[in-house]
Amino acid sequence: KATVTAKMTETIEAFKGFQTFVRVCVYRHNGHFLAKPVSASGASLLSTLTNSNGIVIVNNDKNQNAELKKGQVVEVTLLKNIIEKP
Repeated sequence: KATVTAKMTETIEAFKGFQTFVRVCVYRHNGHFLAKPVSASGASLLSTLTNSNGIVIVNNDKNQNAELKKGQVVEVTLLKNIIEKP
């Protein structure tokens, strides 16, 4: 499986006791990889699959909520090619 490290562009929350799969759009900007979370809009989660090209897995087995903070470096499992941000 292909992975890259990227910086989160936004802070997101992962809930306690769950393994969370965060769909992201990874792109290259000024020579760096960035991971922008893709949220569901409307009634379908299917659009998040078509609008994302990677997944960040958050293993949160503790009894507290966890955050992926803006600027945090994460490992992204790639599902599609990385795009160039103009």
